[in-house]
Amino acid sequence: MSDEIKNVSSAPTTELQGNIGTFSLIMSVVAFSAPLMTVCGVCPLMLAYGGNSAPVTYFICMIVLILFSIGFVKMGLYMQNPGGFYAYISAGLGREPGLGAAFLAVIGYFFAGFVGPCYFPMVLTNYIRNLGGPDIPWWIIGIIYMLLIIFLDYRKVDLSVRVLTVVMFDECIVVIVFDIVSFL
Repeated sequence: MSDEIKNVSSAPTTELQGNIGTFSLIMSVVAFSAPLMTVCGVCPLMLAYGGNSAPVTYFICMIVLILFSIGFVKMGLYMQNPGGFYAYISAGLGREPGLGAAFLAVIGYFFAGFVGPCYFPMVLTNYIRNLGGPDIPWWIIGIIYMLLIIFLDYRKVDLSVRVLTVVMFDECIVVIVFDIVSFL
């Protein structure tokens, strides 16, 4: 019996390593909205049906996301069990709406995780081709994309947050430049 306890206590831990501060948490929340993916998927529809109002709409959405991110982090300081949307919605609206939101988030994240590794490489392949680059099969870019994700998944959390922050700022610059060019 005591040997079993020793074996359990000497098992390696599988906890996340690293440290996420307030700024990193804010950047993660904003980055999870995937600005560039939104532009790739929604922008053609907005330009086709919304015309010149598309850049203004994106600008308004950017302001709303910034305010949401600040409020999301600030609420965490006052809650007993801060966490995902379930915790916040349950605290504000009750358990049932919180569970509904959690279920909706799980479904949304599942589809985003399922579609993203295929959608991103196909869009990137088209961009490379349209810019005069080589014609790389989308599935090769997809494999590289997945290997990068796996590499970051097994590193410290703060490394993933740093990479996510840099990519998010790059995405925002691309979106802002696109909005300005479209508006002009």
